Amino acid sequence: MKTRPVTTAVGILCLVAAVIFTHAGGTAAGDTPLGENEIRECYLSSYRAQTYEEAIKAVLPLKDLPAQRYLANLRLGYLYYLNGKLADAKLHYQTAIKAAPEALEPKLGCMLPLLAQGKWDEIETLAQQVLRIDPNNYYANLRLAFTFRLEKKYQQADTLASRMLQLYPTDTLFMVELALTKQALNQKEAAKKLFSDLLNLDPENFIAKQQLGKQ
Repeated sequence: MKTRPVTTAVGILCLVAAVIFTHAGGTAAGDTPLGENEIRECYLSSYRAQTYEEAIKAVLPLKDLPAQRYLANLRLGYLYYLNGKLADAKLHYQTAIKAAPEALEPKLGCMLPLLAQGKWDEIETLAQQVLRIDPNNYYANLRLAFTFRLEKKYQQADTLASRMLQLYPTDTLFMVELALTKQALNQKEAAKKLFSDLLNLDPENFIAKQQLGKQ
């Protein structure tokens, strides 16, 4: 069965960045034997590929080129994650992090395979690195709240989810996190109200319907 790689806004931005980085000196003497058009073709082939394996294969020749190391490994991390190869995804995200230590996107991306593997300590570390730079980062806070709850650090999860709901009062993902945390803290009425409010925003929300059905 063919699985088409997801072409998202992230993918489009990567393509634009590939063009910019190449014109900014990605083909300087001693950097790479590939020309601008060949580098661009690697990315285009990856985005047009019909399977994750094909998309990965197209970008692999760029992963060790100095001017492409960040972008190519960021792309590979995402593709390997989508393809279920979590160890490879983590490896390439870590390479992208080393190539651009201040960048937030590879840290956020690296949390995805770590979440799938249940590596909570590593997720906490990456999330805190992001939040030191961007305290209200949506995805870092959401993944950290989820991690705290799974680690049974309920008070920390409660504080974080409550704070983010002040910024995003109708966000259903943070509402789920806070409701499940309230339930774990045995704050049943608070949890029930959150699940009820959640159904007003998302009437088919499976978690809310399931939890209210138990009460």
